[in-house]
Amino acid sequence: MRLVSRSRLENNARTVAIALTKEGARLAAELMPIAQHFEEVAVSTLPPATLKVFKKTLINVYARLDTIEEELRT
Repeated sequence: MRLVSRSRLENNARTVAIALTKEGARLAAELMPIAQHFEEVAVSTLPPATLKVFKKTLINVYARLDTIEEELRT
């Protein structure tokens, strides 16, 4: 079962375009409501101000992970 396809861009052979296959899109559509439900349950008791800080913190943590990728390339 292939969920993604990869292809080189015509104007830049070093770049790889990644896209969902039909099966990947079908699975994503099936799983997204489940993931959204899990998120809603997980944060349902957080006050709005706390949730805002929590989401901002997650964004910052995710952004820091990019620095690890840069370190691995060097």
